[in-house]
Amino acid sequence: MTKLFWKMVWVACYIVATYFAFSQKMNAAIYWIAGTLLAQSIISLFYQFFTNRKKNNKF
Repeated sequence: MTKLFWKMVWVACYIVATYFAFSQKMNAAIYWIAGTLLAQSIISLFYQFFTNRKKNNKF
C-alpha cells in the first residue's frame, strides 16, 4: 500500500469527524477523532518499521 492510499483513508476519516461535529454530535466527533489519531499513529509506526526492514534486507 502506498502513502497516497493512507492519506486518502485519513482524509475520509476526518471528513466523517467533521460531519459529526457539524451535525451537533460532539461526543461522536471527539471519539472518532481520537480513534483516527490513534490508528494513524499506529499504522504510521508499523509502516515505518516494515519499510525500513525491507530496505535493510537488501544489503
